[in-house]
Parts: sequence; C-alpha cells; structure tokens
Amino acid sequence: MADILILFGEGRDAAGGRASLRERPGMRGHKIHEMRFAWGQAVLQQPLGRGFAPSTTGGRTIACVGRPTVRGTGVGRDSDAFGAWVHRVASGRSVAECADGVSDALSGMYAIFEISEHSVVVITDHMGFRPVYAARDSAGSLRGLGTHLESLAVATGLDSDIDPVSVGELFAHNYVTFPFTSRNGIRELDPCSVVIVDAIERELRSRVMWEPTEPASFPGRSTIRDRLGSALREAGADLVRDCERVGVLLSGGFDSRAVLAAMPAGCDVTALTYVTRENRETRVASEVSRAAGVDRVAVLRGEDYFPALVGRGLDLIGMELRANCHGVCLFDNGLANSFDVIIGGQLSDTLLKDHFMPLDRRQSLRPVGVREMLRRTVKGPEPAKRAGPGHTTGREAIEAALVPEIRRRVRDRKETRLEVVRKVRPTTADEWHRFWPCSRQDDSAHTLGNSRITCSDTLFAHQAVVDVSREFAPRLRVDGRLTNSVFCELCGVLADIENANTGLPANASPSRIRRDRKSRARGEYSAGAGQDWNDVETSWVNPVVMQRRSAFWVEGRQRLARSCAAEILDGVIARGGKAVLSEYQDDLPSTSNHIAFQLGLWLEGIERRSTETSEPSS
Repeated sequence: MADILILFGEGRDAAGGRASLRERPGMRGHKIHEMRFAWGQAVLQQPLGRGFAPSTTGGRTIACVGRPTVRGTGVGRDSDAFGAWVHRVASGRSVAECADGVSDALSGMYAIFEISEHSVVVITDHMGFRPVYAARDSAGSLRGLGTHLESLAVATGLDSDIDPVSVGELFAHNYVTFPFTSRNGIRELDPCSVVIVDAIERELRSRVMWEPTEPASFPGRSTIRDRLGSALREAGADLVRDCERVGVLLSGGFDSRAVLAAMPAGCDVTALTYVTRENRETRVASEVSRAAGVDRVAVLRGEDYFPALVGRGLDLIGMELRANCHGVCLFDNGLANSFDVIIGGQLSDTLLKDHFMPLDRRQSLRPVGVREMLRRTVKGPEPAKRAGPGHTTGREAIEAALVPEIRRRVRDRKETRLEVVRKVRPTTADEWHRFWPCSRQDDSAHTLGNSRITCSDTLFAHQAVVDVSREFAPRLRVDGRLTNSVFCELCGVLADIENANTGLPANASPSRIRRDRKSRARGEYSAGAGQDWNDVETSWVNPVVMQRRSAFWVEGRQRLARSCAAEILDGVIARGGKAVLSEYQDDLPSTSNHIAFQLGLWLEGIERRSTETSEPSS
C-alpha cells in the first residue's frame, strides 16, 4: 500500500482520514480498499506498481506499504504477488508466528500488515525506513494505527493535540526524536519489530527482532571493501528482479552513478534527471548516461516549482520532517507509473560515509600527511572544530532560539534517546541516533515522498548494505574514502567523468578534493541574481534567494504572521512566532527558516480543519 489507516472502535473519522490520504499530491489515482470488522475498519491505499495489492486467504488479509524485497528470489508478477508469498511462508499460521522468518527474508523500506476479524499484526522493516504510528487516547486506549501520521491524527481526533516540544525539535533540528511525533497521543513503533494487536480488546504487545548492534571490534579495510562491493551487486540484482522497466535517478554526483552501475547486465534501464534548467549537473548526467549506454529522460520542473514544494511536500508526507519531497516532479511529468521501479541513491552518505559524524571526530580520524605532521610539531595540534548551525551536526546551536522550558525538554528528550542508542552502538551512538530509525533522518523526506508517488526504492536501503554499514569502522568512513573507492571499482569508466559537486573527476582522491578549493567552490550554489533562485549549477535551488524573494513565500509570510500559527509558535520560539514567520531571519540557516514557514502552513491547516469540523452542517 502507499499508506494504511486502521481504526479501532466507534466514532472514528474514517472519512476524514481517507480524504486526507486521497487528496495529497499525486495520490488521487491510487486505488482505495476499505475493510470493515466488528472491531473497526481499515483503509488501504494501494501503491503504484505490480505485486503489492492486498491478498486475502483464510480470512487473513496481507497488505504492505513501501516495497519489500524478498532477498535472492522473486515473488512473481501477479497483482498480489507479495501478499501471496507471505501467505505461503505462513502456511495457514498467523504472520506473528513466523515473523522472524519473514523479516529475515526481506529487505528494503516497508511495513507489513496482517488484518483479520480478531487481530492486526504489523512487521516493521529493519531500519524503520517506513514508519508505522500508533494513536492512543488520554487513557492509553489504542485508537488506531497508520503509516501517514496526518491522516491518522485526523481520523483519531488527535489532529489538534500538538506537542510543543516536538515543534521545538522540528524548528531546531528538522526532525523529532524517536518515538515522539508532532501529536501528543501518537508514537512510532519500533523498527524491526513484530506488533500484535488484539483488535477486540485494543491491547498491543510488541517484540523487537533485530537491532543494528555494533561489533565488539570493527572489521579491517579489505574485509569491508569486499563485503560492500558484494552487497551493492546483490542489492542491484534484488531490486530489479521481476521488473521489465527500471528507472534510475541520475544526478551529476557520484552516488547515483554507483546505483546505475549496480544494475545487472541486460536490465532495461532509463536514467531520470531532475531539470529546472540545463546546467553543469545536467551536462554531467548526460555524459554519464551516454557512457553507460542508457537512455536519459529530463524530468522537468517549472521555474516556480520549488517555492510551492514546501506546501506540496507537507501535504504528501506530513510535519515530521522538513518536507523537501524532491520527486514530486515525477508525478508532474507523468512518469510515476512508467516504470516497474524507480531506484535512487539516497542514504549513501548516511550509512556509508561520514555525513553524521561530529566534526571533531572526523578531524581526529582524517589521515595526516607529512606537511601536517611537521606543522603540528611546530605549532601544536589543530584546535577541535565544531560544525556551524547550517550543518546537520551543528544544529544544537539553534536550540538557543527556543524558549527555556522547551529547550530543556528538547535536550532531555535527546539525551534519553542517546542513552538507549549507546546500549546498541557504544562507539557511534552520537551518529546512529540521528538515523536509527531512518524515518528520523532529516533528509528522509525524499525517500518517504517517492515511496508514495511511485513504486520506488533506494539501493542503499537494501539489507546487505545495512549489514555492512553496521560494521563499518568510523575511520574508514571519513571523507567517504573507502566507499568511494568501492564505487570507483563498480563504476569503471563512469568514475572518470566529472563529479558535478566538486568539478573534479569522480575518482579524485579526498586529499585532492580538499586541496582544490576552487573546484570545490564551483560545486556550491551560485548566488543567483535578483529573484532568480534557479540560477544554480545543481538540481536543487538557492534556498536563501527563494525564501527571501519568491512571491509565494513573501505573501505567505504576511498571511501566516497574522494567523493562529504565530500565537502557537510564541510558546516555542523565544523571539516569537510573528518574528520568525513575517520575514527571513538572517541569523538562522535557511533550513530553520524553511521549517518555520512549514510549521506555519501546518498549523494554519490544523486550524482550518478544526473550524470546518466545528461549523454546523447545512
């Protein structure tokens, strides 16, 4: 399913929840299945792509969200092929009785549901790529389960039950600490867990089946190198099995061409490049696709695509992250249902490189050359560096903008979660708590959006890759040196082509990239002129120019600054809601300005729904 909504008891707003699912960008064409039981009802929004329709046998219906992949074997091309596979594994038993075997056999971003007259069973994926939420009333009684939090909140009457601490986290960090959400009564289920709900009594019990446990000692370079190369090839083969047409999202960077190179020989692949204007990235992507011998399609976006994306992304996935759902343009171009699967390169930096590594650790682990050793001998060690608030590892500095009580509770919440992660990842907890579960990784809007719009996957969510990342020593991830070395081997001649992000060949060494500051500067956003926020050399946008000058944002800020949203944010942000909504804040990074505007739109929507609900019907 694209999304699932399950409601327990009477008086739930299934119609409101169903409308919330259907009215999202790109979702009107998704078929809705409704099931009614003595205990309540289920609304199943079927995804695009073959193989994932609900499958019912012996009074038990199997449904799934996302795209589970059965490792090493296909499940066929029937409309309900995956559900039929689960039924065969269960052999007449409840899925709860064989949950470990089902989970061990699977990979990818998914959640599986077994729905019957007496119970609901949920299996979540290993890393929590696709979250499942449970809604409870103030007495702790289970009201519902769902995979789209906004629809679940509407259907269970919790839409207006806003958690101000989560709002503070969103403003400062662009995500909410697991398992909390934007609503007080809704929590996310554990990743890689089997959850059994007695639907009559509305009692829930769960068991975690797997955790990304840190090894007692990290394997050496050659071991990890061999394992990663094998994992990428295994992932490529698994993701396209039973597929006739495959799309690969191809940018001008290195990770996406590694995805392209991982596709097995004989696979019918088309490269898809997001294009607002022709620039260095599109030129590089064209060169890579020609060298790979595959067709390339330009996925076009209008000049005003990005200003409106904040609202469209919010409608699509909700308010748990900064909703930069990059792939909405796939729907706009009529490509959402043109391929059996569209595969991206998201999460490579997260799982295999040093994106979430604290800057001082990265500095201490980076190899030191002779010149630097001599400099340190004369001048002493270089002072430890800290990331600025514009980087994902430096956003603690933005907590200072929160009111004191919210700031204290945000820090307490994060420290509590960090202690939990330390029990699983003693050495790397300060990194892994940012992306375990991966639903909380602050750029996961891309994967969460794509998994609704189209039948999508990402190479680096494959379990073989996750297993390698679990044992990847920090020193081997610094600068992505080992991962990029494996990518070079996988890509062959594709690695000789320029990386649009650096201006150097993709196989350039990390030290060369650091030395060539001029080339690195060419990979950054160009400033743009006037209101031209699309005057960049990448597939993204100049966010500062857009947020300052776009009519959508300027007019929206004026409206939101006068709305109830400003009053609600007064209790969270020290400078007040009107200040952060009315104009761009120069002392905050563009990400915080973005999330403030998105929070305003979200709160405005909640107020509108509340007013519509309270008005007497004609």
